[in-house]
Amino acid sequence: MATATEQIAALGTKIENIGNVTSDIAADFAAFRAAMEAERETLSASGQAALDDANAKADAAAAKLADLDVAVGDADGSDVPPAEGDTENPTDV
Repeated sequence: MATATEQIAALGTKIENIGNVTSDIAADFAAFRAAMEAERETLSASGQAALDDANAKADAAAAKLADLDVAVGDADGSDVPPAEGDTENPTDV
């Protein structure tokens, strides 16, 4: 069994990797969204299917990340709810 030090180090690496992957995904989705926006008036059936699939996968990923956030808890005190009625700028997504 790994020591606490080894486990903490491994957790740090995993979190760094998640950060790298989410940054890459955000950039990929931004490029995809821009491409879809450019074609929105003439979007083909395959383009619409890709857009539907991307939306579904983004929803699923957001739900899993939200579940992970709940499981970890508010260890750093950053989970501050948005101001009342502020749906544009939530502080914890």
